Amino acid sequence: MIPNNVYFKGGVEMEYDLSKVPISELASALLARVEEIFGNGNWLIPAAFALYKAMGPVACVDGIPWQLNERGEMELLAMRRRTGPYPGKLVVVGGKIAMKESLQDALGRHFRDDLGVEIIMAEESLCMSQYRKDNPNDLWMQDPGKDHAVAPVYLVQIKGDAPSQSLQADPLMWFSEDSIPPALEFGYDNERLYRKAFRCLKGKS
Repeated sequence: MIPNNVYFKGGVEMEYDLSKVPISELASALLARVEEIFGNGNWLIPAAFALYKAMGPVACVDGIPWQLNERGEMELLAMRRRTGPYPGKLVVVGGKIAMKESLQDALGRHFRDDLGVEIIMAEESLCMSQYRKDNPNDLWMQDPGKDHAVAPVYLVQIKGDAPSQSLQADPLMWFSEDSIPPALEFGYDNERLYRKAFRCLKGKS
């Protein structure tokens, strides 16, 4: 059985490996404690999130900021992570969508939490991105929080001046299409998203 302290102890989530717990046991435990499933606002407690991941992909949303530099060249922004999955690699800004949260609200929240900025989000997504840990073609997948995730990717513009680093002191990097870093510099295979963004901004298919 799943111990009671898998949920909360003193209001703090406990560390517990739920990856090998049968789905039937997870479901039974959650039904017995249904009032606690949303125990932390709109975020699922650990057992509920484990069941959610077991039933299908995690819903996320990502954003790529763009601007025109002083020479009129289009530039895109990437964040170089210092810690967490893919340390030292360039990644997009984004993450999970909370329950009852719209795509716009979720992406705006991630930019506020990560960069401390407000954004203007494109009306239509650039593309869909998929992360799968069990896909032999996606061996770059290293995020333990996302066994399988899907995310619409949006072009965004930052309101006001863009910071030089994230609120967690991750360096931010602007680059043009001619100076895009090599694919190995990116985490999550994000280099392909940036090349697609440049094509979109230039009006290519």
